[in-house]
Amino acid sequence: MAMDHKRSISGLPIWLLASVGAVCGPAVAAVSIEGQVQAGGGAVAGSVVTLWAASTNAPQRLAQVTSDADGRFVVSADKASDGSNLYLIATGGAPVANP
Repeated sequence: MAMDHKRSISGLPIWLLASVGAVCGPAVAAVSIEGQVQAGGGAVAGSVVTLWAASTNAPQRLAQVTSDADGRFVVSADKASDGSNLYLIATGGAPVANP
């Protein structure tokens, strides 16, 4: 299952493409999500990618990583709360020139 999250930095749309696995199931013991941050059709290096859990309480930050030179990332968390919805936010970074 793939998720596309759109954010904008300096007016450029950023697409966060991630492979979610079993994140949408009920209780998750451990979560690992890999993907690529993109803007304007190209990768974004050095973007801070944060994994959040939302529930009826305030959102909880589960993990945070930085995308590599190709915009790729792997973010993992040991545990997600029962009944929470997980989401990713990518901020900052620099567009990678397409060859």
